[in-house]
Amino acid sequence: GLAHAVILPGGHLPRFVQQSLNEAKYTTSDLNKFYSAFFWRNALSSRYDQGFLTKLSDDLKRIHEVLVNLNKYSGSTIWSEKAHSALDEIFSNTHPVRSAEQIKATLLEDDIRGAQKQAINLYLHSQTKFDLVTGNKLDRFSEDREKKVDMHHIFPKAWCKDNSSSFPGLDKYTNSIANLVPLSAKSNGEHWKSKSPKTAIENLGITWDACADYFELAIINEDLFKKLNEPSPDPIDFFQRRAELIANQLMKLQCL
Repeated sequence: GLAHAVILPGGHLPRFVQQSLNEAKYTTSDLNKFYSAFFWRNALSSRYDQGFLTKLSDDLKRIHEVLVNLNKYSGSTIWSEKAHSALDEIFSNTHPVRSAEQIKATLLEDDIRGAQKQAINLYLHSQTKFDLVTGNKLDRFSEDREKKVDMHHIFPKAWCKDNSSSFPGLDKYTNSIANLVPLSAKSNGEHWKSKSPKTAIENLGITWDACADYFELAIINEDLFKKLNEPSPDPIDFFQRRAELIANQLMKLQCL
């Protein structure tokens, strides 16, 4: 999961975490599992959009207390059950676990912003290991402008604009997360450009058998790949189906 997000710049754990680990009050494994679910509940509910500093300070104390109290159950199903209940208490009824349908709706919005957008983009980045065009491993730390990795449109904005009359409402989905995928600047700028996915895939000689692993990691399964290769692909149907896949994965991350 993304529990490593608890690490501060420079690779240091917050002092309360390091102190507790040194005292062996709970394991790093328990901390990672609990914090991962905590992180995703927060991110998907936008709970930190207001009053971040006050809530964070209180949350850190409560997380520490919960983990210390549950230490005797570590490694058992009882631990997971009690940890889940503890999270419910922290978030109360104001910020319940978001359903797959609610997350899907968010993924289809064209103006999602803030921490929620950044967290979902982070998830897509963490899953997508390879460039869909070249098959090369994505290098997110390269200083080479051509290798820079960013979120790019599967159905390019120019293509969506030109085909908006054929698909009423397409403009509402063009900038949605369901239409985005991590890609290197060169692959996007020189190869994919404003082509339809079908044209780009055909021109680049991309086949499912050869590139299945790359596309699966980018949360584009074989069904969706076939959708992109239809003679007249329906972008809105593609967005709906891909949003559902991503939503199902994100929903599970909220739970222990």
